Amino acid sequence: KYLNYEHKDLKLEYIESIIYYFYLNLLKNKADINSQIKFIFNNYQYLDSWVVVDTTYQQLINITFDEIKMLLNSDFEFVKRYGIVAMLPLIKDYNNLNMIFSLLKNSKFYYVNMATGWLISYGFIYYFNETYQYCLNCNLDINILKIAIQKGIDSFRVSNENKIKLKELRCKIKHKIVC
Repeated sequence: KYLNYEHKDLKLEYIESIIYYFYLNLLKNKADINSQIKFIFNNYQYLDSWVVVDTTYQQLINITFDEIKMLLNSDFEFVKRYGIVAMLPLIKDYNNLNMIFSLLKNSKFYYVNMATGWLISYGFIYYFNETYQYCLNCNLDINILKIAIQKGIDSFRVSNENKIKLKELRCKIKHKIVC
């Protein structure tokens, strides 16, 4: 379990070492997104926690939707999570909303669904009305939507007026499931 990236004694059995390993390698390849994606796929076996992904995804600064789709098509939970969280900075751009919404799917993986809820909650921050309508009409699992709504309600970046609307949305979604 020893890897040779500048540190011969780096054991990848502790979460801190794995974070360090991913951070350094993604940083080293910051200018080449293809090398970063290749690194993630070649080292997926060390991804067994959301912490690694959420600590290092910011290094994927040149990521495009093509690379995001590659990550999302993976069979591995935390590789998929990279695909979701890599869209967090992209959701700030209105022109990305439709593409982002089109990529969101239900997953059998808990941590992918949690990240999807997190991403949608960012939509509530930047483009409330569009994200609200998306949630009202999408086919995502109710648990993903509940996560997104709760994160939106808990956010200090969502207005009190919109938090009231989110509580109403939660009721509408529950009613829609019952019907």
